[in-house]
Amino acid sequence: QVPGVIRWEPAQTTQLLDYQEQSAMLAVNQLIGGEWSLGARYRFSRAELDIRYADVASSVGGSRQSTRSDLHEFGFNLLYSHPSGFFARAEAGWFMQSNWETDHDTPGSGQVELPDDEFPLINLLLGYRFPRQRGDVTLGLLNASGEDYHLNPLNAHPEFPHERVWMARLRLSF
Repeated sequence: QVPGVIRWEPAQTTQLLDYQEQSAMLAVNQLIGGEWSLGARYRFSRAELDIRYADVASSVGGSRQSTRSDLHEFGFNLLYSHPSGFFARAEAGWFMQSNWETDHDTPGSGQVELPDDEFPLINLLLGYRFPRQRGDVTLGLLNASGEDYHLNPLNAHPEFPHERVWMARLRLSF
């Protein structure tokens, strides 16, 4: 060791994570005539993350924290499909999320409510399906309302556009 030089080594704290997510979904779809279909769905998801720091004494505080997030998703869709292959689809969704955090070491602290989020999501699509289901061409507007959102990533969910997005897709099936 060189005189006058301070040697520093980072400490290591063991972190124990316990993550659980339960979800339930109900979907109803109905064919109306030969060209129209209508659908509705509801999904509820509760995610919980329990964090324990094994090397921190509970008397010091901060040795155990829990975070919980509830996500409600409501969705509706309407599809028109012409026998020639042209189709139009409208999708509307409403998302509501509530978040809480609990510090188990602080007496009487209870649950602290974290920022929530609530937003609509509207997608509009037009396209053409090739004969014998060989593929399709789709043009669309995603997040037509342009709403930004800030969902807690504790709940598993698809990544939606944060602003209005035009899209084009070509799918081929051989």
